[in-house]
Amino acid sequence: MGCFNLLVFFVYLFSFSKLLIIQRTTAQPDYVYHFCLGSNYTTNSTFQKNLNILLPSLSSANTSIIRNGYFNTTAGRNRDTVYGSLQCRGDTSSEDCQTCAETAAKEIITEERCPVSKQAIIWYDVCMLRYSNQYFFNVMQDTPGVYLWNLNNVTDPDKFNPILGDLMRGLVSKATLNGSSNFATADTSFDDFRRVYGLVQCTVDISSSNCNRCLVGAIAELPNCCDGKQGGRVIRPSCNFRYEIYPFFTQPAVPPSPPPRSPSPRLILPPSSTNTNTTTTRPSSKGKSSILAISIVIPSVIAVLSTIAFWFFCFRRKRTKTQKLDSK
Repeated sequence: MGCFNLLVFFVYLFSFSKLLIIQRTTAQPDYVYHFCLGSNYTTNSTFQKNLNILLPSLSSANTSIIRNGYFNTTAGRNRDTVYGSLQCRGDTSSEDCQTCAETAAKEIITEERCPVSKQAIIWYDVCMLRYSNQYFFNVMQDTPGVYLWNLNNVTDPDKFNPILGDLMRGLVSKATLNGSSNFATADTSFDDFRRVYGLVQCTVDISSSNCNRCLVGAIAELPNCCDGKQGGRVIRPSCNFRYEIYPFFTQPAVPPSPPPRSPSPRLILPPSSTNTNTTTTRPSSKGKSSILAISIVIPSVIAVLSTIAFWFFCFRRKRTKTQKLDSK
């Protein structure tokens, strides 16, 4: 019985360690803010039934129909039509976007959020979900909005604020270029040891000109919300920006160096000769791939060690009994 109990313990340990790693890699998105708007709908009304159809379709949208993290859809007809959209942050993986959409679709109609509102919008760190009884697709909306800021101040705001302003203006230009998907990130140094990181984004359904107008208006709120603060953000239905003095977004991958061009044929006169050695270094792959590798390797190592320990224990126990029988 001792060997059997030990085997059960090792199996439990292996399963528990694997569960902990899986839970770590599927963390829930961080809630930021929400608004409940418009009039209220009646319980069990046609509008509510349409809303109950719309929200699952937003949260389970196939990645093939989500364009640059954006997806919209409708449910119902005439005055009971419900319009809904999902916008994930531009650096978010499809898996995290899906998780955020599922969480938002469930929470937006809870008692703590907007249980009976005909219009609602909810933000998380990596996605925004909204629905309405009014058509809002392709329409730039800069209200309602919210400010959030870091409680800590920078040591030299007179130096920091102009650098932050230049960073934000550069991000707006970058985000509104053709093919930019209305999203941009960057960072810059503001003293000898620290950097400031910035992110801007508009919903994909609005034009670049409207994105520019929305972001410029949001950034103009900087003195009112975040003057001299180490971090802050302004969030609007059609756009948002954020800055921090620490990295909070996924850094874009650096493309590998192009292969060396073949040298043009040339005449080499003896005894001269030329040897050229070229080494191309590719950036190492990090992030979720390392998490996946850990989640595979650690349980496997535990399983191997557990098996070795189990058979070693049983073998020693059997050998001890045999020795005792021989001594009688």
